[in-house]
Amino acid sequence: MDGPPMPAGINLSDNSQPRIIAAVTVSWALAISAVVLRFISRKISGAGFWWDDYFTLPACYSVSSSTALLSDVEYKTLFKDTTPQRASKPDKQTYRLFVQSRSRAYTLSPLWLKENPNYRAGFIHSQTRLWLRLPSQLPTLPLEATLPFFIHANIPSPSFLSSPAPRIADIATGTAIWLQDLADMLTPSAQLDGFDISLSQCPPKAWLSKNITLREWDMFSPVPEDLIGVYDIVHVRLLVYVMKPDNIETLARNLQWLLKPGGWLQWEELWPAGCYLLHGDENQLAKRPVMENKISELATSLPSWVLSLSEILTENGFQDVEKEDYRDPPKLARAYFDMGLSEDEEIAEVTFGGRGGGKARGAMEQIESLWKESKEGTGTALLCPKVVIVAQKKFEEVGNLGRLEYGPLSANDSIV
Repeated sequence: MDGPPMPAGINLSDNSQPRIIAAVTVSWALAISAVVLRFISRKISGAGFWWDDYFTLPACYSVSSSTALLSDVEYKTLFKDTTPQRASKPDKQTYRLFVQSRSRAYTLSPLWLKENPNYRAGFIHSQTRLWLRLPSQLPTLPLEATLPFFIHANIPSPSFLSSPAPRIADIATGTAIWLQDLADMLTPSAQLDGFDISLSQCPPKAWLSKNITLREWDMFSPVPEDLIGVYDIVHVRLLVYVMKPDNIETLARNLQWLLKPGGWLQWEELWPAGCYLLHGDENQLAKRPVMENKISELATSLPSWVLSLSEILTENGFQDVEKEDYRDPPKLARAYFDMGLSEDEEIAEVTFGGRGGGKARGAMEQIESLWKESKEGTGTALLCPKVVIVAQKKFEEVGNLGRLEYGPLSANDSIV
């Protein structure tokens, strides 16, 4: 297969063309015969040729042709339940991708999506793509993730685990995936709080661990007073394509205000500037022009704040800032690449208002070309590394915390 089949709104059977041609031919013959007989009958009776005779031929053709077409359309496509069904005989790769992860999220290959065009991948969150955790029920795929940790080793355990009730915040929590997995690793007395401007992607409260609390909060707005200086760890990730450069310092200051003095920030992001191609055989490198152009696009679209994030944190109340890069393990390369295409397809449809329009068509054509290139030769995947930044809040605390505006320490702030 050169590439995934394009979805179609109406599917005709394989032998439909001859039947339709025959039906249309018969329809024309019947229509012409009807007009001729009608004309002869009126001529004999002296009724004459009326204006409605001119419309008899196209009317007969339209009705008969429509009937012929509808008779060959798959009945279930138009009248039966259109709820998407899983492919009856998925290939091994599609099955390996269509699995429920331990983190209660799903991964779908674009091939499966295109074979099931009614299915919408609206629930695919970018967190699923980046922090995939494969289920232990599949012995051929070990439990593994790109990041081999939930809490980075640079964050000293005594700083929060020694506390009888450590408090950890997850900002822009999305689906609360990270908190749910973290809850299984920590003591039940740990207090885990998730924040997002909307909690629509989160599971119902009854499905969460009892020590997880979710709360709506715009991370660019002033920090609520009951949250100032209470967290041992603040975790944030995947803001590279949703945050404007003008907001980065506001967010950095807010994150600093959430932490206790000496508390730790763990920030995980995509690193589009470091995108690379992973080939199935590095000794047989074939040109991949579409993938190479995509890498250039990603590098130029990288927000400037990502490159200078370490410096921004240092300027806004953090110390001991360290950055580490992580690449996807080869065994997950295909899964990450396929999920990336699924995400790109969804973003294109949302951004350009469906599949119509020149920009939408261009984006979808690029996705198709990327898929085809990835299957050529020994196979190639376009991957984007991840970067993790760990920083500690300075051991100083700003006075007059009740104010509505927050910022880094200045000469006018009282230190307590």
